[in-house]
Amino acid sequence: MLLVLMTSPNRIVQIDDIKRAVWGMTDVQPVQLHKQVAHNRKLLLAAGRDDIKTYNNVGYELRVEARDHDLLWFQHLVLEAARDDVKGTSRAVELLREAVRLWPQHSSADVNAFGADLRFKRVRAMTKLCEAEFTLGRYDEVLDDLLPVAEANPTDVRLRFLLMLALYRVGHTAEALMACDRHRAALEQDTNSSTLDPRIRTLAYAISKGDVAAIDKAEGVASTAAASASAPSLVVPRQLPADLTDFVGRSAFIETMTGLLQAHGRTAPAVVVLAGRSGIGKSTLAVHVAHKIRDDYPDGQLYLKLLGPGEQAEEPAEIMAQVLRTFSVPVPDRHEERAAAYRTLFGGRRMLIVLDDCHGEEQIRDLIPGEPGCAVIVTGRRRLTGLTGAHHLAPLPPLAAHEALTLFKQRVRASGIDPDTHPEETARAVALCAGEPYAIAIIAALRGRHDGLGPEELVRRITNERLPSLTYGDRSVDRSIGAGLHDLGPAARRLFHALGLLRLPDFGLWTVSAALGDGTDPYEAVSGLTQLDLLQVDDYGRYRFYDLTREYANRHATYLFPDAGSRERVFDRVYGSLLTMVRRAHGRIHGGDFETVHADLPNLSIPEEFTAAVDRAPMRWLEVERANLRAAVRHAADLGRAGLAWDIAASAHEFYTISGYLDDWQATHLDALRVCRAAGDGRGEAMLIAALGQPAYAAGGRAGVSRAPQLANAVRRFQEHGDRHGEAIARRTLGNALRRSGDRLAAIEQFETAEALYLACGDLVGRWQALRYVGQTHLDGGDPAAALAILRRADAVAATVPSLRVLAQSAYWLGRAYLAANQVESARQQFHRVLATIEDNDVIGRAYSYHALGDTAIAAATSTQDQTADSMRAEAFEHFETARELAQQGADAVLEGRILTSMGEAYAAGGEIGQAGRALIRAEVCFRSGDAVYLEDRARTVRERLGVQG
Repeated sequence: MLLVLMTSPNRIVQIDDIKRAVWGMTDVQPVQLHKQVAHNRKLLLAAGRDDIKTYNNVGYELRVEARDHDLLWFQHLVLEAARDDVKGTSRAVELLREAVRLWPQHSSADVNAFGADLRFKRVRAMTKLCEAEFTLGRYDEVLDDLLPVAEANPTDVRLRFLLMLALYRVGHTAEALMACDRHRAALEQDTNSSTLDPRIRTLAYAISKGDVAAIDKAEGVASTAAASASAPSLVVPRQLPADLTDFVGRSAFIETMTGLLQAHGRTAPAVVVLAGRSGIGKSTLAVHVAHKIRDDYPDGQLYLKLLGPGEQAEEPAEIMAQVLRTFSVPVPDRHEERAAAYRTLFGGRRMLIVLDDCHGEEQIRDLIPGEPGCAVIVTGRRRLTGLTGAHHLAPLPPLAAHEALTLFKQRVRASGIDPDTHPEETARAVALCAGEPYAIAIIAALRGRHDGLGPEELVRRITNERLPSLTYGDRSVDRSIGAGLHDLGPAARRLFHALGLLRLPDFGLWTVSAALGDGTDPYEAVSGLTQLDLLQVDDYGRYRFYDLTREYANRHATYLFPDAGSRERVFDRVYGSLLTMVRRAHGRIHGGDFETVHADLPNLSIPEEFTAAVDRAPMRWLEVERANLRAAVRHAADLGRAGLAWDIAASAHEFYTISGYLDDWQATHLDALRVCRAAGDGRGEAMLIAALGQPAYAAGGRAGVSRAPQLANAVRRFQEHGDRHGEAIARRTLGNALRRSGDRLAAIEQFETAEALYLACGDLVGRWQALRYVGQTHLDGGDPAAALAILRRADAVAATVPSLRVLAQSAYWLGRAYLAANQVESARQQFHRVLATIEDNDVIGRAYSYHALGDTAIAAATSTQDQTADSMRAEAFEHFETARELAQQGADAVLEGRILTSMGEAYAAGGEIGQAGRALIRAEVCFRSGDAVYLEDRARTVRERLGVQG
């Protein structure tokens, strides 16, 4: 793993890339990865370094200064030598010599893929060193470095030319000609051809004849990178548009592209395809890279625009004719003859071709030359996966925030305006461009036109109407995005705007199917959008808009959905499908539709291919859709759809409970409560109030916890609607509120009434919950015998529920009752039953178990007088610390308070009064934040009895 990070210094290496490199697969348990990270941190720490930075759920980065990393220092030296004020001087020679000597020619690094890349870079640096030495007339000083590199790369034309020239210049004419012979033999072995490059052939002939003038001429032509196999009368095209002086970012893409396009020993032309949506900077990057490598293609650079006026694709035949006319070559009429003439033109030449704004594979197949010495950069909005033999790069992402800000400031500064005034407003304006270079260029032009438009006004305009304000002259972000839609079919176009109506952060294929709503193949429709980079797609088949593209889709949706009714049908299909599947997932968690009630909305018909994922792993499906649940509830609330909003929220509350997502619980339920009150939906309001009073939510110390009066009102609301199931839920929740306030008798009454209602409704989980809480209340009151009787009944009900979580919780509270009755061994058995039942990711369940095992160990230590008591106490505190850490992880303040209370009592029993007091004070704070008044009072009583001040 350390090698993987070292070969990508100061870059985040994705978790899956690390897994593939280390284990050869991505199906690796997180604990294995964490062990690897810990091992490598230990290695670095032993060397006095701590360079690995963690990006949670993303990857890892080795942060290192250039001077401490050979590759970074190598790159620094080469770049320094290329500076205008250094190039051609003895200082450049010193820098390049240090660079090539960083690694011996036969370094062990050369045996792996990274070594191959390094070898290529070393060859390029060696070439530059020779050219620098030759410029200074120092041929002999470079031979010792050049000879081993040239012999290790015997087919490299440029290295062989330099070696032959150096040998001749120092008087070794015979050796120079022998070097040519070795080059010819290597070519014959590798390519089955002994044909020499014209530059090598010309130099060898001149050396053999002793023609000093011809040798001088060959060296002069080579040093200016103008050597060519073409006839002297042919033009050398230099068609690249000007490079940007303020180019920003894209370093990984530049490195990949230059590496591919400068590679030696090719048997076919290098073709790099760069796809992405309009305005993301494809053409700019292609031109920037082309300028960087143009010296590698001395026979010329062609720039061909493939999209004509009105977004019409240029015909391949016309493009070929354009190229032939550039070289004054007659243009045949027949397509086949024209293509043959086009390919012949590139024979024996090293030329670079940029094909910009490609419409599709069929447009450029005949434009790819067959000459291995040529290279092609293709840009286009559409992924060209049908173009074989090409290197297809990932779509360009938006610029990072700091890169976007740098680009904006450079443009504005060039206009004569100081971009560093009002830094906060400037950063906000740039952020509103969502990292899109085209949009940033427009706001930089607006800011730089000296008309008094300051950063504050710029932010106001973009905030109020983002897309319309991103316009300058003939440049418009709105039109640029719209141009990318020209090639969409009817289904893909309808899908694009339907998804734009929604506020979901991402989409599954089921969302696509629901948005279409007409039986159209969802994969076929969404593929049209991903091929044009109008939607991103991740490795898990989830789709996501880019920020400005989403706004465009929403803003222009009225063209396809002009009336409110058509838009509402999209909402009904998508959010109704989401509700149907959330209900289904809720029912799969405990094996039945327990512990919730639903709005009077029908379930929609969902294809089995989508419901299968819910049935197979309901919690995983809910985790994937987690952000969408929250967004859908808020959007439904804003649309006034009270039933949709509260049913999605209520159906998800068990998922939130198990996963500990209290923020999501709070946000969804409060949003739904808002619309229920506005719409006068009393039943929905009652369900949400009941859910916001659940013990797990109340224990988290969040705002909006329902109090006893509100819950009593919820009971009345359900009674008014004749909803006995809802009444049972509200009564059980009211019982817990009363229990937290210390009114145990009233609490038991509510629990018992709820249990009878649950029984009548057939809700097994609700009935078990009600019985369990009666037992817990008896435990609170110090009556373990009554608690045991009730909790055994609860355990019998739990045995009929197909849910491991229910069985685990039942065993836990039964164990608590045994412990209170001083039946220590029976208690321990129940707690180990819990650990054997719950899943590893059930953080709170494990916290409860370890807390209970700690209490059990203390009870066992108290009942024994031999030397094992101390070890039992030590074991207890280990369990307590583990439990407390898990409770904090699960954000359960009440549970943490219970654990601290146990620790305080154990410290006190051991005579450690100071430690006991501190633990109890922290317990009181936890109980207070979780609104557990009766537990707070109990911890305070114990502390005061010990004589410890609060």
